[in-house]
Amino acid sequence: MDVAKKLVILAREIGFKASLDDVDAENLIPSPLRTLESIHQFNSKEEDLNSHYISIKDSIKDDEVLRYVAELNVNEKTLAVKLIAVNKSDSLAHNKNADNYFEVFTESYQKQPIIIQGKGAGPIVTARVVYSDVLKLA
Repeated sequence: MDVAKKLVILAREIGFKASLDDVDAENLIPSPLRTLESIHQFNSKEEDLNSHYISIKDSIKDDEVLRYVAELNVNEKTLAVKLIAVNKSDSLAHNKNADNYFEVFTESYQKQPIIIQGKGAGPIVTARVVYSDVLKLA
């Protein structure tokens, strides 16, 4: 949901009237595991979760990696968040941890996107922001 929310924010910034309901988001939790009633039950299904992702990983080519991406298609006015296979030579494949990576395709640049890449928040930065918010509230 975090990725979908960020996608909605970006869409709104460029003038789309978007909401979370407009995002076609692929859930990373397999459907049989979404109905479990407790974290204990979920943790007991670790093998099921591992099997799910092993089968996905086995389905990609040797020169590919998996990435969870958000896509805003301006022409089709669609918003999607999905797990995709990316060629290892693609710069998106080299993203690590909480890095942010944007490819902006424009009429001028056509097939070669403008790339914006940098460190995302990550746990340390997020903790600092939360601490700062707590201090402001106090």
